[in-house]
Amino acid sequence: MTFNLATILTETALAAPDAPVYRFMGTATTYGELDEQSDRFAAGLHEAGLEAGDVLALQLPNVPHFLTAYFGALKAGMVVLPLNPLLMAPELEYHLGDSSAKLLIGFEGMHAEASKACERLGIPLYLVSFGASPLPDDARPVGALMGAPDGEVVPRDPGDTAVLIYTSGTTGKPKGAELTHFQLYMNCTIAGQLFGARSDDVTLAVLPFFHVFGLSSVINVAVRYGGRDPHPRAQRDEGLSQAARGHRGDVARRLAAQR
Repeated sequence: MTFNLATILTETALAAPDAPVYRFMGTATTYGELDEQSDRFAAGLHEAGLEAGDVLALQLPNVPHFLTAYFGALKAGMVVLPLNPLLMAPELEYHLGDSSAKLLIGFEGMHAEASKACERLGIPLYLVSFGASPLPDDARPVGALMGAPDGEVVPRDPGDTAVLIYTSGTTGKPKGAELTHFQLYMNCTIAGQLFGARSDDVTLAVLPFFHVFGLSSVINVAVRYGGRDPHPRAQRDEGLSQAARGHRGDVARRLAAQR
């Protein structure tokens, strides 16, 4: 039996292609559009020489490109390595080297440490940018990874690793926790059932996508059940309240501060 977690997107896009999957900076994107964008990204990864089983590192804040790259990498049969955008170069170098990552996608303006780590390891760096300024010489635009889509979802074994999440390293070196396609599918399926997830839910995507909570309980649950994730840019409570009113938010998932 084969299974790929990316089918949570392809099945929802097939059932409701015109339903909005997220709203960002005033613009809504549909499931059909995200499905097509991630198809192109998967094709571009293969065109760049990456293969099924290779590790793709994502060091991004909560921006739409995270979803495109996440589902695109899964469709290509690759392993996704989400990384905190605030990690320093030595930490990044350890994570990238220990996981044998083949490529890193970062965010322009927050990429200085990633640039150092990628240079030391010889890993290509691609950047997401919302500005018009030229990218640094050691980086390429993430748009260069958008290829000609073929609609293929690479079949994987249910026990194959889909996502690699590193621990905080409290008691030693961080360790990579391997999360399989089937584990992540069951996690979002059961969580959605327990909390009554519906296709008309609007979830405020406050939790960081690089964190397993944000990845599984926000992205995967919403996509699995056809809900929508507006990405509020404001992080203060009053900003979140405004976003909740503006988008008629039904669900807000946040981590309580530890004091």
